[in-house]
Amino acid sequence: MSEVRTFWCEPAGRYRHELVVLGSDDRSCPKAFGMCCARVVIANEVSDSEWAWPADDDPRWPTHCDDCGADLGEGSRGMSHPELYRGAPDGVLRRLAEMPVGATWDATWWHRGERYKPPDDVVLVVKLPNGHDWMPDGPAANSDKIPGWTRTGDPRQANVTARPSIGSPWPPGHERYYHGFLTDGLLKACGDSRT
Repeated sequence: MSEVRTFWCEPAGRYRHELVVLGSDDRSCPKAFGMCCARVVIANEVSDSEWAWPADDDPRWPTHCDDCGADLGEGSRGMSHPELYRGAPDGVLRRLAEMPVGATWDATWWHRGERYKPPDDVVLVVKLPNGHDWMPDGPAANSDKIPGWTRTGDPRQANVTARPSIGSPWPPGHERYYHGFLTDGLLKACGDSRT
């Protein structure tokens, strides 16, 4: 995947309700970053108010880690209500973490502070071909300057250009490494990127 067209995503006003069980704090998951975790979707594309806490003996509570399969035993139980976004080319509503490569969105949660004040009132995030998110309005790996990149164009029209290049704090060959350019709404990988 050497070139990807970006597309704009925005909140759909719908939510997914998930049961979440976290493993104990004394054991890290060998296959994921952090502790063992399991999620089960119990309702999709519903309003934020359409939920109720399930009983402890509800068979829908997950019992094994989604990544390594470990038994979660009496792990910590909770519910998650992530907002779903629209804008993906296939029309499917998704959590931001599930958006396909090329998705762009406004990180509205960064608007509250004084640190990120983009001129167009959009704190831009871009889903890269390696599956990770890049925030051009945030700091670059080699500088504390904010924004770390100069960008032009309207992200809502998928015609953003960010210069000089999308770098990565990880070395070439690392699974999170990505190096490329965003030009006129096209993500273009350089030869040393993992895509």
